[in-house]
Amino acid sequence: MRQMTKIDSDQASKIMKHLMVEDFIVEASSADWWEMRFSGGFILNFHAITFPEEEALNQFLTKAPVPLLNGADPQEVAQVAMIYSLKRQPIADAYVTETDDIVITFENQRRLEINARVDIVDCAWRITTPEPGKTPPAPFAGGDELACYFPGDLWIEEAFLSYARSQMQQGSGNGDDGNASE
Repeated sequence: MRQMTKIDSDQASKIMKHLMVEDFIVEASSADWWEMRFSGGFILNFHAITFPEEEALNQFLTKAPVPLLNGADPQEVAQVAMIYSLKRQPIADAYVTETDDIVITFENQRRLEINARVDIVDCAWRITTPEPGKTPPAPFAGGDELACYFPGDLWIEEAFLSYARSQMQQGSGNGDDGNASE
């Protein structure tokens, strides 16, 4: 079982600010499932995504060279095209909202809002909102178990956390990532 550490959303934000998106993968049959691969091996799988910049999104409608099936919805094609434009873009800011969304702003000012209410499985950082009165499951207890819950508690792989801390110390010079605790 992978070693997991509990961190808070402030620490998660600091970590993400020192990463770069290496790749995006979208399920071939639809634009509903995404996989975002960051530097250091951090993988985030998510289901719903929002682009607040409708005007920018519409610019991709007629010029989107993306690997989707024929007959795909034009809006979905535009979303995938915009996603692909964010490859290798450094992250300028990232935070978790009170409604459990992850908001990522890139250095080129593009912004993604990821809906984290949907169960996220098989990735280093999983987010969900627990049912009232339910105890959150042990991290990675099973294939579909959730390794993270709100409000404020995130589980992250130890190996990735070590990598992220080293990036933070190199990038910012202050290395202030707080102390993760169980």
